[in-house]
Amino acid sequence: ERIVATPDQRADYGRLGVLCGWRTMARILFDVPASAFTPPPKVTSSVVELIPRVAPLACERKALAAITLAAFGQRRKMLRQSLKSLSIAGNNMDAGQLLAKAGIDGSKRAEELKIEQFVVLANAALEEIFPRATRILGLDGDTGRFVPIREDKPMPVAFSIELKKRDGGMFGRQPG
Repeated sequence: ERIVATPDQRADYGRLGVLCGWRTMARILFDVPASAFTPPPKVTSSVVELIPRVAPLACERKALAAITLAAFGQRRKMLRQSLKSLSIAGNNMDAGQLLAKAGIDGSKRAEELKIEQFVVLANAALEEIFPRATRILGLDGDTGRFVPIREDKPMPVAFSIELKKRDGGMFGRQPG
């Protein structure tokens, strides 16, 4: 139930639901009775179908993971408080500034945000860290290399910057 939860099911909605929902469409196919296991568990098990999204929202996985970890790390806190612990690629983020840039009310709690809003937050965080790089570099889906973005040639949906620390500095890593 946590994998398929939405903000409407606040008790079950969390980091797992956001990360799965970002890349897949999830649904429960059927429940498996406790008698199917030895020893029988005290919970109901379910078979879940995960269908990859054709075009997931453009977002860097590590940034989204960091945002959701901080946001859901303190469930009962408002976002302006829970995101104070946010650090992406060694950069501490200003929660208030990040929320304002993403257009999200800091008095909301993590379980009130939709997946799309977490993606906006993650992209805003990356733009804070790499203001120029997020506008001039894109990952070419054919070659797997970072290339300059040209206005006359739109980049594929799989725009990404992977962050890695090296000798105290940050750089975009080219796959392969």
